[in-house]
Amino acid sequence: MNSDKPLVSVVVPVYKASATIERCVRSLMEQTYREIEFVFVDDGSPDDSVGKIRSVAAGYPDRKVLVVRQENQGVCAARRKGMEQVTGDFVLQVDSDDWVEERMVESLVGCMLRTRADIVYCDYFLEYPDRTETVSEKEYAAPEDLYRDLYNGVGFHGYYWNKLIRRSLFDSVRAWPAFGMRDDLVVVAQLLAASRSTVHLPEQLYHYRMSVSGSITSGKVRIQKYESSENMALLHESLYGPVDPPAAAGGILASRVLALRAGWFALAARNFGIFGRYPYIARMLRSLKPSGEYGFSVAKQWIMKLAALFL
Repeated sequence: MNSDKPLVSVVVPVYKASATIERCVRSLMEQTYREIEFVFVDDGSPDDSVGKIRSVAAGYPDRKVLVVRQENQGVCAARRKGMEQVTGDFVLQVDSDDWVEERMVESLVGCMLRTRADIVYCDYFLEYPDRTETVSEKEYAAPEDLYRDLYNGVGFHGYYWNKLIRRSLFDSVRAWPAFGMRDDLVVVAQLLAASRSTVHLPEQLYHYRMSVSGSITSGKVRIQKYESSENMALLHESLYGPVDPPAAAGGILASRVLALRAGWFALAARNFGIFGRYPYIARMLRSLKPSGEYGFSVAKQWIMKLAALFL
């Protein structure tokens, strides 16, 4: 690694992104940081997304741009395909319907080098059709608080796209998600568990587009809940498994919060097969004493506890 100018790999999965990809690509090409390789993964997109990528990139001949294609397999497979291509010291994942501030990579790399962190996360903008909102992520002294909020989706979120990650951390990922909903959470939680130092950069640097037709995060509610339950149960198995009490990634508090989340999504989706494949989750829910410490509705905890008695 060049200690002064490490190489950053930016991975962008692409599927039916014709309406948004040009702005995304242009914001990446115009980064003030120069040591970047861009990997666009065409997930069998049937539109002209790739043509637009090449057209915009042609205006920046000094940039290193790679476009790889695979048959349509979904965003999870596209991200993994992109990770197979990267050679950088650090990795940033960007969604094809979003855009970034021109100083994003430079700011994240600067923070990474100053603090010697393994992961640096920044704040961001939520871009609605009629307004823009700012989001500031929290900082944490206690790991159990970070993981509780991570699994509950408050204060700190398991998104790829606002995090610069040391590439070597990906060697620690044992479970890759099979479904699109909360796919980033499954991987990011494992990366956080392997990180020696995770640092917050309090700057809004990413623009996340909300309510866009064709977004890779869209889908029917029940399907979303089914996919969420499967991915979160897989994450629980990877980080905690049947060990009691678990020592990793926030310990017993985090383990119970994740079990509650996986179980709640499973009930909502009527995905009862999870409790057969991961029986210790049902046992944990049966033995749970509902409490406000989990950051999860106490009423829902009682529902989960009662439902687990019949699982």
